[in-house]
Amino acid sequence: MPRLPILVLALAAAASAAPAAAQIVGRNDYGHVGRGDPFLADSSLGSPGAGREARQIRRDIRAGRESGQLSRGEARQLGREARRLGLSARRYRQGGLSVGESRELQMRVLALRSRVAAARLGRERPARRRGG
Repeated sequence: MPRLPILVLALAAAASAAPAAAQIVGRNDYGHVGRGDPFLADSSLGSPGAGREARQIRRDIRAGRESGQLSRGEARQLGREARRLGLSARRYRQGGLSVGESRELQMRVLALRSRVAAARLGRERPARRRGG
């Protein structure tokens, strides 16, 4: 039983030292950066807007459906996501777009674009059967 108090004391010491270790490094303040600069790692460039991107994605989905690259179910599901993205963009824009909301929309646009592209590429070349 003497090991249990030692273990508890060691855990308490480690837990109390963690906040102090996190405070050693000071805050980095790089000053105001006016416009987005592509050479700064924390800089963001403006995008055409998530609503416009969602409309373009819906056009891509429609084109994929018409060309046979997307099934009706895939097109319906991806179209729903594109509509939800457009609605979110409109709702966020009404109250003013925060940095977090803007980044969320950008990530959702990128994710949806890649899902549409992957679905279209997956059906682009149907497998041929060999033999009879």
